[in-house]
Amino acid sequence: MKSRLILFIDINNRILSPAAETIFRTMMESEGKGDDTIVSAGTTNEGLASHDKGMVSFLTKEGLPVSGVVNPLSMNLVEYADYIVCMDDESLNCRQLKEKAGALERVLVFPTKDALSGIMSMKPLDYERIFEEVTIGCRILLDKLMA
Repeated sequence: MKSRLILFIDINNRILSPAAETIFRTMMESEGKGDDTIVSAGTTNEGLASHDKGMVSFLTKEGLPVSGVVNPLSMNLVEYADYIVCMDDESLNCRQLKEKAGALERVLVFPTKDALSGIMSMKPLDYERIFEEVTIGCRILLDKLMA
C-alpha cells in the first residue's frame, strides 16, 4: 500500500486536530501502518504560536508525543492530502476546501464531531473527555480507512 497523507483540520489547530493527529498516528504505528504521514492544521490560526497547553500536557501524561508546530491550512496541504478530516463545522465550511472542488471527495467528517462540539462548549475544558472522544473517533476512522 502506498503511503498516504492524512490531514486533520479544525478552526485553529490548538486542541482537536493536534490531539487527533497524535492519537491517530499512534494507532497507525501500533497497527504497523506507520508509513502514512499524519498532520494537522487550522483554518484560522493567525497569531497562534502553540497548541493548547492543557491538551499537550494531558497527551504527554498519556505517553503520546505531540508535534509542537501550529500549522495554517494551505492549498498545498489540501491538494496533496489523500484524506482531509474535518474536526468541526467551521473546517467543513472553510474557503480552502470549497475552492478546491477536486478535494471534496476526500473530505471526511470526524466520526465524533458532534459529541466533541458539546464538550468543547463547556468551561473549563475537560481534557479527559476530549481525549476519550477523539480516541473513539480515531478508532472508527482507522477502521474505515483500513477496510
